[in-house]
Amino acid sequence: MKKLFTFLAIVVVLVGFFYFPVGANSWHLVTSSSYIVPEESSVFTFHVTKMNEGSGEWWLYGEDSRYFYHFTGAPGESYLKAEKSRIAHCSGFRPDKIETWCPNLL
Repeated sequence: MKKLFTFLAIVVVLVGFFYFPVGANSWHLVTSSSYIVPEESSVFTFHVTKMNEGSGEWWLYGEDSRYFYHFTGAPGESYLKAEKSRIAHCSGFRPDKIETWCPNLL
């Protein structure tokens, strides 16, 4: 019975760890050389909303309480950010479609 409780406790901790942003971000930072967390955010608050569907382990879109992010991978500017408080001024904005991001948001 004690082994069952120990096993269940481990499962709960692991599921919780990977369910919350800190777990997923920590895992990707340790296992992937191309994964980054934006400087304006943190491993505790950055949430990936769309991952690359190919073999690479990088995010395409993410968000935190202040910004939406789009990963470009470009040297010097590896991601773009749009401040959430300003998106009302951008008609047709969709956080998962960079072509809808108005230039004045970037």
